[in-house]
Amino acid sequence: EIRIDQDFEQSLLVFEQQKFYLNPSVSLNDLVIKLNANRTVVSNYINRSRSKNFNQYINELRINHLLKRLDSEPNLRKYTIDALAEEVGFNSRKTFSDAFLEHTGFRPSNYIKRI
Repeated sequence: EIRIDQDFEQSLLVFEQQKFYLNPSVSLNDLVIKLNANRTVVSNYINRSRSKNFNQYINELRINHLLKRLDSEPNLRKYTIDALAEEVGFNSRKTFSDAFLEHTGFRPSNYIKRI
């Protein structure tokens, strides 16, 4: 079990570093294939190690990626909300806006106005 956890953790870190989460069609099944593991085991590992489900985990990675880019690339602040959502792999403006609000406490447009 401990060895599996170490392998999963290492694989998740690679997944994060290589920014696979920016792919709009990334799914739990993609990660299961990458890890060559059982779907339930991978899902449970993410739930336990990240204290969130797969979608929440992906959304958080995407929002954190965007927050860093908004800091370092001021021109992004001029993008439409739809363009920002697409930039970080969201297919839906509403899902993006809701995930952004959940993570930052602000809607994207309000956040950008504040910075």
